[in-house]
Amino acid sequence: MCDTSGPLADLRDSAREALLAIAHARPVRRGETVVAEGRKPEGFFIVKSGRLKMWRGTAAGRNLILTLAGPGERVGVSSALSGEPATASWEAIGDGELLEVGRGDFYALLARRPDLLSDLVPWLTRNLVECRHCLVETSCSRVESRFAALFLALAETTGRVADGALRIAGPLSRQELADLTGTTLETAIRVMTRWAREGVVATRPDGFLLLDRSRLEALSWS
Repeated sequence: MCDTSGPLADLRDSAREALLAIAHARPVRRGETVVAEGRKPEGFFIVKSGRLKMWRGTAAGRNLILTLAGPGERVGVSSALSGEPATASWEAIGDGELLEVGRGDFYALLARRPDLLSDLVPWLTRNLVECRHCLVETSCSRVESRFAALFLALAETTGRVADGALRIAGPLSRQELADLTGTTLETAIRVMTRWAREGVVATRPDGFLLLDRSRLEALSWS
């Protein structure tokens, strides 16, 4: 029986079955790099559980986090399919499991089943990140607005209602929050401390609780 509720649920049955047939399960641990900047990956990954961050080093020696990927999202696709070195790294920010698809296996599948092109190629490229947009958003809004937008985005992708609040599973350190929003560690600590005191967002060992979504929505537009 083909799994219709997993990370490939939005594919047609025939495409999903074909892709699952060539995919290999790969567990990942927090801090593990699955795609390294400057190296040619052997394939791409589909997130089954957990979360990964896409980051790039800067000339100033900082790590700039460009985006996060959660269950169902695809990572390392463009460099794997083109055979070019990756322009950024992908690193697990929590324990999880990926589905790994080898570049050669994928092209062999398309050679055998060209009818799958119209399903698989748009599906794989749907979530490719335009990094310049991330940088524009980072430079053109207030820090607190960027934090609010980040938590609202996380709520959309991984949020679950628990105990009357919206729970975001998966821990992010204050440094990772700073890297995601293009600010300093000190500023990240200050924002999160104030939000905890004001009942906006609470930090938990396994993630966060969004206590006042309307406040975040207002801040994201300020």
